Amino acid sequence: MKRILLSVLLAFVLAGTARAAVEERAFQLRYRSAADAVSVVEPLLSPEGSVMLQPRANTVVIRDVGSVIDKVAVTLRVWDHVPFNFRVRVKFFLASTSMPTGTASTAAPVELGPNFGQLFHFRSYTPLDDLQFVSPDGSSVEANVGERYVLRFTLRTQPSDQERLILSPLELLSRAGAATPPPSRPLLRSTVSLRVGQTAVLAAAHSERAKEVLLVVVTAAREGNP
Repeated sequence: MKRILLSVLLAFVLAGTARAAVEERAFQLRYRSAADAVSVVEPLLSPEGSVMLQPRANTVVIRDVGSVIDKVAVTLRVWDHVPFNFRVRVKFFLASTSMPTGTASTAAPVELGPNFGQLFHFRSYTPLDDLQFVSPDGSSVEANVGERYVLRFTLRTQPSDQERLILSPLELLSRAGAATPPPSRPLLRSTVSLRVGQTAVLAAAHSERAKEVLLVVVTAAREGNP
């Protein structure tokens, strides 16, 4: 029994000494903010890892095992560039299962794709607004949608894929008359992930059986280096 216990203890000690040593490396950024780099680096760290900021030098200091730090170095090298400008277009439609008096059934807007009308049996689509924004990576946007809604989102690119945009959080708030600021509870709150040239469609309704649904159609294109 003593030999077995001694073997187990020895194996535990050897396993502990086999852990990779923690290293420390500093990365000074040229174009991006060190504070913004934290959200890029943290998902890559191991349980032993940590990130510290040196704001005056615009530098992040990473403490982790060497393999993780190497991965961080590659990610930051790709991410640390002059932010691109992106053109984001957001269209709004009110889709309804009923028809206004004296009107005929209307086809689904082309932005929704050829099969949308077959999957969802709406009879009319009323355009509400068409907004376009030219914004750099990392910027926040807020705009009125007609007189009834307010749109908000923050635009970021995915560090490993500069052609993929993340709009998060994307919020659509219903205005309570002329209330300022608009109510804090959004009608729609989501994260939109799409590649440049793709289309994302979101829907907001009061219930699954609602006869009217607000459709939000998002497209994006890259404007190039600013």
